[in-house]
Amino acid sequence: MTTPDYFGISDSVRRLVAPAGYEAVHQDGFSWAKTGSSYEETSRIGADSWNQLVAQFRALLATPGVVFSDSDPRSPWLLRDVVLNYIGLKAAELLPGAVAAAAGTIAAEIESSGIPVFQTYSAALTAIAGITPAAGTMLVGNGSSWTTTSIGTTAGTVAAGDDGRITGAVQASLMTTRGDILIRGTSAAQRLAKGTSGQVLTMGADEPAWATPGAAASRAVATFAEYNAATADRVLDTASVWGALAVLTDGATIAVDFNTGYDFGGASSAALALGGNRTLGAPTNARNGKKGILWFGASGSTRTLTLDAAWVLANGVEIGPYSITTSQTLGVAYACLGTTVIVTAIVRIG
Repeated sequence: MTTPDYFGISDSVRRLVAPAGYEAVHQDGFSWAKTGSSYEETSRIGADSWNQLVAQFRALLATPGVVFSDSDPRSPWLLRDVVLNYIGLKAAELLPGAVAAAAGTIAAEIESSGIPVFQTYSAALTAIAGITPAAGTMLVGNGSSWTTTSIGTTAGTVAAGDDGRITGAVQASLMTTRGDILIRGTSAAQRLAKGTSGQVLTMGADEPAWATPGAAASRAVATFAEYNAATADRVLDTASVWGALAVLTDGATIAVDFNTGYDFGGASSAALALGGNRTLGAPTNARNGKKGILWFGASGSTRTLTLDAAWVLANGVEIGPYSITTSQTLGVAYACLGTTVIVTAIVRIG
């Protein structure tokens, strides 16, 4: 596809002499529009060509920051002035330090160039060039003039973090001690000094504060006794749930208190050795959902264990009394349904 010749570069009808008023921008070989004695000898440009030319110029004029209100719209230098203005804006964005450092030179060049569009920058650049910045300062403008301000490390500076000139800045000087925290006060940020060891952060009506927890609150993990008795609203760990066997006392009638454990036996988490024929008494403090097992052995000779009627046998469970030899271990497994204690299995080992 042939590219449209918007600018008349290949137009066979040419005028190689600049029209009056355009001599300053003419170079040998440049062509200009020509009015001939006939239509064929006259330069022509169509609507597409005009729109392309106008679009190129307007794209520059529409650039934010490009100033051309003081320029002569009939000047042959108008497009150049706008382009230079655009280049200056982009240079300041990309190389602000370099432009500021060469402000004096730039101002002098602009002043002597005679380019109207740049004259508005001359005074500001000249003012910048007259400032001698000290170490640790930066250049700032207040809307009408230029000055320098400290960015050093002393109190009240940007680098120190407590420059009050920065609107809304949180001053580093608020935080004086390791462990301090920052909170929102009545109208601004404020320091909350660190608490003491063991204290916890609690919320007051409006602001947080450090507080010493009570004895119960400081122990967040339940003991086995608290878990077993359901008396503590605390988290559990393995020791809370998997305690040693609750110790039963051997006697004619063996008492069982479910508040003391889930699984029962003798000392040192061994089976309770029966020294004679025994009755397992009605358990106390039965609680819905509780379940476990009781372990028994025999001491000296074979012993018999009889269950109180409060121990209700589930269907299919071996019926007592239960004979236990000295080489055997007998387990009575149970589960509580409400306050009813149900024997779910008789377990024999040996």
